[in-house]
Amino acid sequence: MKYNIKFILQKYVHGKEIKNNIPINAQITYNSLRIVYFTGYRVDYDKFSVEKQQVKKNAKGKQGKRDVYDNEINNVLTQIKSKLIDIFNNITTPPEKEFIINELDIVTKKIIKPDPINEVEKDLFYYFDIYYKNSKATPARLKSIKSYKKHLFEYSLHKNITLTFENCTAEVFKDFEDYLREDTPQKGDNTIKAIMSLIRTFWNYSITNFDGLNIPYPFKRSASDKGYTIPKEKYGEPIFLTIAERDLIFNANMDNNRLASVRDIFIFQCLIGARVGDLVKLTKDNIDKNNVLSYIPKKTKDNTQSVVARIPLTPKAIEILNKYNMPDNRILPFISDQKYNEYLKELFIFVGIKRKVEVLNSVTGQKEHISICDIASSHLARRTFVGNLVDKKTPLHVVTRMSGHVAGSKALARYYNLSDSTLKDYINLID
Repeated sequence: MKYNIKFILQKYVHGKEIKNNIPINAQITYNSLRIVYFTGYRVDYDKFSVEKQQVKKNAKGKQGKRDVYDNEINNVLTQIKSKLIDIFNNITTPPEKEFIINELDIVTKKIIKPDPINEVEKDLFYYFDIYYKNSKATPARLKSIKSYKKHLFEYSLHKNITLTFENCTAEVFKDFEDYLREDTPQKGDNTIKAIMSLIRTFWNYSITNFDGLNIPYPFKRSASDKGYTIPKEKYGEPIFLTIAERDLIFNANMDNNRLASVRDIFIFQCLIGARVGDLVKLTKDNIDKNNVLSYIPKKTKDNTQSVVARIPLTPKAIEILNKYNMPDNRILPFISDQKYNEYLKELFIFVGIKRKVEVLNSVTGQKEHISICDIASSHLARRTFVGNLVDKKTPLHVVTRMSGHVAGSKALARYYNLSDSTLKDYINLID
């Protein structure tokens, strides 16, 4: 199997070029896939030899806040490369991305590989693995299951305890929550809710499927119950571009072909509202003779409530599509999600869209004011599509039809936090 491994420095952070304390990433490409893996080390740009693929002699770098010398960093880089060579030289089918990352996490000691489980002493993770293997979840959900199990496993190592169904009490899960809040990187309410909700799903599965086990239920079932309470999600007001800001990007003159291409992809996404995972799969076959684009959103494809999103293409959208004639029937020259988000920040800065917006800090839950260019991403395009439709007082069922949200979507409901002036406009209709 053909593959390529090289170490690169992540020169851009939030669209800004940096030269000091730059993350060293391992870039792995195989089978038309690319993985960019953070090695855990950082170094100044002039202290890394791209040609030799290592930190220069006697140079210092960082691992977190700890100073480290070239020999330690280069030793880990060598181990990473050796592990990858060993993986690719001993397989016949392309490995899963999650497998590669998990193996590298062991090499870099982000996780510690557990000893084989004694048949007599099966811990919680033995059953977690059975749950994972039997799960019929989507690939994205399976990835979350593996990630959340990793958090719980690292907690057990940190506390030096063997977790079982019997000793995972409400107090233990509260301590685990505190650990997540203090861990690096720190987790906020939304992430913790996702982790604990999945663990609760695993618990319910275990009670139903593992006969003969004593499985106490540690989660809160009612107001009077003393079980563990999963935190509630916290969201701020949806942030999106105004139509004027969107058109400023659309009309911007730029000689940079890379940014011009990213501009076209972003504006088109603003005009159809598709998630980036759906956007990159769209072809000319998704557009009918009346210039109506339709697709089934991947997120709801297996949902009984799934709908076909249908969006009439505007003149701006058609103008963008007419610029490109892709040989593989795709509608636009898409790039990787990572590069797309990275270039969007650069695009916003180039155009001059830097207004301050109020966001909730995902860790502290406190409101903060930052530049909108710092949160520029593919999902901002979807929010811009929905937000401007709502601002134009488009009925909910119409927005749902075009955005592909399922009925009762909490994400969509957040846009309908109506102002008093809007309420007056509607009440006057029945005066």
